[in-house]
Amino acid sequence: MKKSILLLLAVCLGMNIMAQRINGSRDTTIRISTYDTKKKKSGSTEMNVVKLAPFGFIPGTFSAHYERVLSDFFSIQGGVGFTHRNYVRNLFWGTDGLDLINYQYPGGQDAFDDKADGIYNFDSRTPILGYMFSIQPRLYFDSEAPDGAYFCFSYDRMRHRFEVPGIRYDSTTFNYVHRGSLKQEYEDLSDMLVGFGYQVLYDRLSLDFTGLAGLRNVSGKKYYYFDNGSSIDEGYAKYKQTLFNFNIAIKIGYHF
Repeated sequence: MKKSILLLLAVCLGMNIMAQRINGSRDTTIRISTYDTKKKKSGSTEMNVVKLAPFGFIPGTFSAHYERVLSDFFSIQGGVGFTHRNYVRNLFWGTDGLDLINYQYPGGQDAFDDKADGIYNFDSRTPILGYMFSIQPRLYFDSEAPDGAYFCFSYDRMRHRFEVPGIRYDSTTFNYVHRGSLKQEYEDLSDMLVGFGYQVLYDRLSLDFTGLAGLRNVSGKKYYYFDNGSSIDEGYAKYKQTLFNFNIAIKIGYHF
């Protein structure tokens, strides 16, 4: 039996050599190939993704993000950009927010006596460009980075800046109006969030969905104006908040 098998192998090898000679091949090479059973689930072996957030204008951020793969299942994403008017804060906290924001006036005055507009009232206030940055480590658990489901921690820092004309008393209308020199204000938002997301890689494009929740620290400086009858007091009132924050982010990118 063994001799028959050896004879069959010898005949097959001889036929293979003759076929190569007929085709003009001078050398005979025997190749032994192996099949790697460990296949990568991810559709890409590329290490970089550059992204934009098309709906960032709603919370007042305009940013670009870069994700770098550091290992099979770990990556880190960073982002930088600028800020403008935050429509989300404006929606949930109203134009004045006097009953929601605890302004710290230097003289201990009552916020309801403040003649200046609330920090989210944009009748006279104008948003000006601020800045933002973020960092987000990601752990992919469904497939190899940067494709598939992931768990992440995100730290985001945003400074929103405003300018508003100072208050003056208008004797013709008997009202206080914003017609003075421009006053500079700001609001800082610091988010520490955890979340889950899913990133899909296409031929060259990527689509990234992330849901995040955690704490937001708010600090800011608002212009105020008091008329005490015999004297005028104006300056800046500071404020702080610690809030629960929930965020949904959608990013479109290019991977390479």
